[in-house]
Amino acid sequence: MKLAKSTFLPIMGMFVLVLFNLISYVQESVLLDKILVCSFILSVVFIARIRESINQQISSGENH
Repeated sequence: MKLAKSTFLPIMGMFVLVLFNLISYVQESVLLDKILVCSFILSVVFIARIRESINQQISSGENH
């Protein structure tokens, strides 16, 4: 249950980034290249946070 709570926010963040990129692409945004770079950096951070929470869950499960 704790794993689901800790991964919910990063997954929602990634969903919002994808949605924002799609809207920018459809609207033919001038700043799409900057949005893509920012989204890539934030995606890496979100994926790292998800992996960290999974590793913490696994290590705490082994200790108990």
